[in-house]
Amino acid sequence: MTPEQVIEEVKASGLRGRGGAGFPTGVKWEFVRKAAGSPKYVVCNADEGDPGAFMDRSVLEGDPHSMIEAMTVAGYAIGSDQGYVYVRAEYPLAVERLAYAIEQARQQGLLGKNIFGTGFDFDLDIRMGAGAFVCGEETAPNPVLSTIRYFRDEYEAHIKDRRCPAVVCKSLYRAPCEHTCPAGINVPIYIGQIAQGEFDDALATIKSTMPFAAVCGRICHHPCEAKCLRGQLDEPLAVGALKRFAADYAAAANGSSKA
Repeated sequence: MTPEQVIEEVKASGLRGRGGAGFPTGVKWEFVRKAAGSPKYVVCNADEGDPGAFMDRSVLEGDPHSMIEAMTVAGYAIGSDQGYVYVRAEYPLAVERLAYAIEQARQQGLLGKNIFGTGFDFDLDIRMGAGAFVCGEETAPNPVLSTIRYFRDEYEAHIKDRRCPAVVCKSLYRAPCEHTCPAGINVPIYIGQIAQGEFDDALATIKSTMPFAAVCGRICHHPCEAKCLRGQLDEPLAVGALKRFAADYAAAANGSSKA
């Protein structure tokens, strides 16, 4: 598989980050892949400074090779030849087992130069933390100010418009497809009406927020389809085609070219 194919496979899987944002992993890899400049690095934050949090520790102590494999795949996808694992110094067993696993991977040809004769180079190093969650007010970042500075548009969208551009804040929307529709059309309702054969009602639902249903069904790029939950099972619903169908059916039934 090419790096681009790997990225598409990860995007299709629906894999997301395990942090609060739940950002799609494949999309993040694609951004880094296309970003100008080099070198590029893969960084694993296993510091786990939150009190009582041991998720990263359990992985590092119990199955460090899974993390090594994941970082290697990420490196191949984004075009990186070096990764770093940042881990707490208070986790001596995790550090010991991770270091041992990295050395095993190197001996088996899973890390290093020209892995399995593919021409792909990738290696890992460990960096241990200083053992503090926050090191003082003068050096600790302010999360609110950082968010406003670097993600102001998204911040304002959440507060002023009650919209989540990434469609991960479920309290702000009823359905992802409706939330991402530029016209705000109630997509699940009119698709359900079409499924029941209620084509005139479906057209009325569409026209309640978008009067030019036939035109919209032909020129809209349909971002709603990219967020269709059906796509997590097999293929997203053809929202644009269904919108065109409802408009064209009504036009044919009324003997008109306008719908």
